[in-house]
Amino acid sequence: MSLIDRRTFVSAGVAATATAAFALANRGKTAAPNSSPSETINVGIVGQGVRGSHLLPNFHQPEKGVVVRAICDANQEALDRQSTAFSQRYHSSVDSCRDMRELFDRKDIDAVVIAAPNHWHTLATLWAVDAGKDVYCEKPASHNLWEGQELLAGIDTDKRIVQHGVQLRSAPAIREGVQKLKEGAIGDVYMGRAVIFRRRESMGPKKVVAPPPFLDWNLYRGPSNVEEYVDGILKDQNWHHFWTYGGGEIMNQGVHEIDLALWGLGLEGPPSDVVASGGNFLWKDAKETPEVLNANCKFPEQNKLIDVAARTWCSNFEDDVFTGNIFYGSEGIMLVSGYVRYKIIMGEGKDRKPGRWIDSGDPQQAHVDNFISAVRSRKTSDLNAPISTSRAACALGHLCNIAYRTGEKVAFDPTTNKITSPSSGEQYFKREYREGFTLPKV
Repeated sequence: MSLIDRRTFVSAGVAATATAAFALANRGKTAAPNSSPSETINVGIVGQGVRGSHLLPNFHQPEKGVVVRAICDANQEALDRQSTAFSQRYHSSVDSCRDMRELFDRKDIDAVVIAAPNHWHTLATLWAVDAGKDVYCEKPASHNLWEGQELLAGIDTDKRIVQHGVQLRSAPAIREGVQKLKEGAIGDVYMGRAVIFRRRESMGPKKVVAPPPFLDWNLYRGPSNVEEYVDGILKDQNWHHFWTYGGGEIMNQGVHEIDLALWGLGLEGPPSDVVASGGNFLWKDAKETPEVLNANCKFPEQNKLIDVAARTWCSNFEDDVFTGNIFYGSEGIMLVSGYVRYKIIMGEGKDRKPGRWIDSGDPQQAHVDNFISAVRSRKTSDLNAPISTSRAACALGHLCNIAYRTGEKVAFDPTTNKITSPSSGEQYFKREYREGFTLPKV
């Protein structure tokens, strides 16, 4: 199938949208690299929900030579709300569109932020790269294992700068803590525990209704082949809890904590052995993904283990950690709370010697600044979270979900990116894509 055929947007009976197809002339692998920008970098932001609206002020920094020129969302209400807020805050206007391909087709846009729901992240990133844009992609970079493989194969990092939105990698305190782990501050580190305790309220019983008139349902669905619209998915980011759009809490907040667990343990690839259990015990509402998910991920060659605990309702703290990580070593442990601070506790039992918290504050602006610096230098090596780091973190989360959904131990070959057992896990390796929203062939 030709590039324009793959990119042609197929609308379900909406004539105005059915004609929207954009030929993106060059793949990211062959497009000439941008020269190092010395003037203003113009940014477009796709997705005007929680993440997109939070990131906008981090990117719109005219005094630093970075300007948000355009915003995009399939939700007209979200677009209007953000346009009004932008005008009131900055006393200037911002362009808006509903189809992200209009934004990618603009020659005056240098970089784009992908903050749409998870099921869009890989396809939107590849479309943007194809159009010659640098990309800041919110986590998780992939919706399934196959996408993670295709994403990395479709980006030439010598030509395009692509940052994964795991902000804690730019936190000075966390970077210091990881360095201390490498230096043996708590002895031989054998295990990391990703703690993901975030309360998520009930969304009530499942109710299939017509999409609201302000939402372009065809554009919102994008790659998803699920036609039904469930009441409440737009509220409180409830789309995270449906398999077709998200992957539950482990692929939401969990990606940050999993990424740190891998980073702290010095692991660059996904696990080869995963078991998981969990379920929905409290709300029993419309959500499809589990409220509780516990998983163990083994790395036999490195003789290390990652333990994952996700809970979406009332929970205890674990040594002052509610959302974060705990690293276990032969001489002590390291606690990481959120994205901002760490503490070392040496010894055990009555002989425990707790240190003090080392805190460096919210790293979101630092992560954005790191991306912009790399856009100017044209060096992927300058990135704190290059897109290559997304493979292991996303794959680990996907494998935990597969182990939960199959109810069996999952064996995975990281070298071939294949599930070797159980056979039932293969159905979750890749999703079905709607025509017009398939990934470009690498």
